[in-house]
Amino acid sequence: MKSISFRILTVGAIAFLMAFCYYFTSAPARAGVLDNSYDELAAQFPDYISTLTANGATEGQIRAFVGDLDAALQGKQLTEDNFFRNLRATAIQTALKPGHSDVASAILKAYGSDILRVDDENEMPAFFKPLYTVLKEKLLSGPASPPTGGPSAGGPAAPPDPEPSADITAPVSGGTFTIADGQAGIIVPAGALSQEATIKIVLVTNPIPDPKMSFASNVYEFTSSEAFNSAVTVVLKYDPAKVADPGKLGVYYYNEKLGQWIYLGGAVDPDAGTVSVQVDHFTQFAVLINPAKVKLTDISQHWGYKYIDRLVGMGIISGYEDSTFRPDRTISRAEFATIITKAGGLAPDSQTALTFSDAESIPGWARPAIAAAVQAGIISGYEDNTFRPDRQITRAELATMIVRAMNISPAASPELTFSDAGDIPAWAKGYVATAVDEGIIAGRPDNTFGAGDNATRAEAATMAVKMLEAPGV
Repeated sequence: MKSISFRILTVGAIAFLMAFCYYFTSAPARAGVLDNSYDELAAQFPDYISTLTANGATEGQIRAFVGDLDAALQGKQLTEDNFFRNLRATAIQTALKPGHSDVASAILKAYGSDILRVDDENEMPAFFKPLYTVLKEKLLSGPASPPTGGPSAGGPAAPPDPEPSADITAPVSGGTFTIADGQAGIIVPAGALSQEATIKIVLVTNPIPDPKMSFASNVYEFTSSEAFNSAVTVVLKYDPAKVADPGKLGVYYYNEKLGQWIYLGGAVDPDAGTVSVQVDHFTQFAVLINPAKVKLTDISQHWGYKYIDRLVGMGIISGYEDSTFRPDRTISRAEFATIITKAGGLAPDSQTALTFSDAESIPGWARPAIAAAVQAGIISGYEDNTFRPDRQITRAELATMIVRAMNISPAASPELTFSDAGDIPAWAKGYVATAVDEGIIAGRPDNTFGAGDNATRAEAATMAVKMLEAPGV
């Protein structure tokens, strides 16, 4: 096996740097302005510097990091159009240099996962506000130069030739590990490992293709000698020459049981040419281009975003023609039967006749899925032999169908501690208890369950994804 040297950065440093420049645009830079900005930052926001030093970084280390950024950016043709790309890429490169891990660690300790928010629709994370105030004044003080255009104006370069394989020694303290100029990497949070682990990253030379998608990155198989206590982040570099629309990208993993690539999602950074995603198990990972992937306009700020995005990316649920998902809209029995059939990998059944007394009212698009779900024992009709396809599904019904789809027996002696547990129908209590135990469903902040409340599309998507994750799908 080829010996490869690794550069290790304290957990979160790359994620921090990828977010570092998201809120900045700039005119041409002047030599030394970034270094001088440290003094201005300390003068205007002394508590800000104190927060970082209280979390392990020295003033000298903070100044050194900014100084290295200054040196790296000097000589670049920075414009209003390309400053963001150049600063972001340069920040990542600078962070990989020895000596800056204490600063990255201090930022992560002080501001936590809030620094990872890079969606421009969000309110600016607290960490960036002092930097934005100071650097904007410094860097927007001159007239903007016109964009230079062409590949040299910014953006990622094509990945170099891939490394065939590598072994990484990951300590309990965690870290960020990359190979082959960042073609593949992993961010291990502190505490994710109970003991030191050997992580292998192996290039897959003959990956199985997907008939509807194409590879934008190399395929790597990840393995670990130790199990993780919490999620870790896989980072993959893609080839920008293959990508016309970064919005069509996502990280997928290969499911050998199903024989197909499964969508995980991920945060796309077109400037660094990477996609990163949290995972809870290792297998083969790759960045794929899905021409059919759509960007939904109303989910980025919703609590259920990551679940909705994954289910949509897997083709199990879809949005509406106006590119909305309407996450808080209720969902019908027919709609959820279709979702649970797809999520459970059941083949639609167009041969079996439905014998419900209101079978004629079941829409044609839902009939094969409902028939398959009925045959599998996932869904049933009511005591009067009706199905009521347009009836909005309740949270109790949702939990029941999910547990049945998982092929798990309901709890024989359910113990439910919700304040409204008495309102849960007797037929549903065992299923609800099992769904709670499996982490599929939870109560509300006021300790109620709301068994009779209509479930929303977001709740349905969340439970379906958790069902898929429970057996490691």
